[in-house]
Amino acid sequence: MLALWLSIWAAGPPPAPPDDAPAEVWRWWPQGLTETLEFETDVRMARSAEWRDSLKDATQFFTLDHILRARLAEAMIETVRVNASGQWHVPEWPNATVSTDTLAAGATVIPVAVPGAYAAGRAVFIGTGDTAWERQFVVAVGAGTITLAAGLSATYAGSPSRPVVVAPLVRCIAPGGIDFSTAFASQALSARFMSIAPVDLAANPYPVHAGLPVVTDGRVPFQPLAGAMSQALDLVASGFGAYELQEAETYTRRRGTVSWFDKGHDCLLYTSPSPRD
Repeated sequence: MLALWLSIWAAGPPPAPPDDAPAEVWRWWPQGLTETLEFETDVRMARSAEWRDSLKDATQFFTLDHILRARLAEAMIETVRVNASGQWHVPEWPNATVSTDTLAAGATVIPVAVPGAYAAGRAVFIGTGDTAWERQFVVAVGAGTITLAAGLSATYAGSPSRPVVVAPLVRCIAPGGIDFSTAFASQALSARFMSIAPVDLAANPYPVHAGLPVVTDGRVPFQPLAGAMSQALDLVASGFGAYELQEAETYTRRRGTVSWFDKGHDCLLYTSPSPRD
């Protein structure tokens, strides 16, 4: 049994599917977008700050809101029904490049605003709408550009009302399906996607956005707190890979307060020697 534990631990969790594995592209422009990062962290408190011992990888969620005409809405609903248990490629809109430039057919070097959001082998969305788009794959990332594995299959001319969008694609699942309601000739639709791969908060550009902290709350101690935290863990063999069983310890900090009470007024006079002495 020990050998089995060691082999599972060495192998680690099952690898994520390659980015070119089958996945339906969510190609509709959202009217509303909410991105959520859910993570856990171990915190030790000081009187005026906090110190995070270990910031866990985050799970990324996208909630996309749409208002579409009935024909387009029904097409979206049918796409979700067909791919209900499948995977999705969802554009990462916070890192998208939106421009009115023209990308010519056959081009392989594409300018991007956030090159750090791309990596070799990652899928990328390029298009001007749900009827004019394509999925490409990155082979190299440069200073402000990405290089595609193949040339663009069409020319995309951007305009103020219909810009060209270049966005990294995130592999997701949609555990909640799609919610929709009908109002006259249009329908309001909402879908929530969960990224399969965790987000490395240390390597991702999320901790600071526009000069403001996003993940952390900005409170840090001037000096590291004394002491250390230790964790004990055991590897558990299971059919789902290696699990860690951690021992947790809770404790209560004891504090005391010293108060001074004055029953007279003489001690307030600065005499020599003072009554306080």
